[in-house]
Amino acid sequence: MTQTSSSSNLYPQATTRLPMAKQDLDQFGYCLLENALSPEATTALRSRLVEQAEAEIQLGLDYQGNDGKHMVWFLLNKGQLFRDLLFHPQLELLISHVLGQTDLLSSYDGHISKPGATEVFHTNQSWLPIPTNRKKRR
Repeated sequence: MTQTSSSSNLYPQATTRLPMAKQDLDQFGYCLLENALSPEATTALRSRLVEQAEAEIQLGLDYQGNDGKHMVWFLLNKGQLFRDLLFHPQLELLISHVLGQTDLLSSYDGHISKPGATEVFHTNQSWLPIPTNRKKRR
């Protein structure tokens, strides 16, 4: 598959190349990293997230917003799979590209979007500075 620069596209295109993913992060604020996880890893993560969501529903601890999204909060303590994902080598490189070498995890949640769900990217802590690497500011 030939991969062209996403700069000519309206949205980022899936890529296996980290330099292109970094370019997409700079331009669009997100990237699509193709084959970052194996199908087995993706299935395991999705299954664990759904299992946790169902358990929280049964316990009355769930949160389902009026935007069609079901949230599973605090994934850090919801299973080793989620902790391992934080240390994925490609993810670490992309995070350091945006935030520099020093970053602090303040939120790690699962979002299960139902058909028709709508939500835009936003910052919950509006009193915090914009989360960006100062060297990258234009």
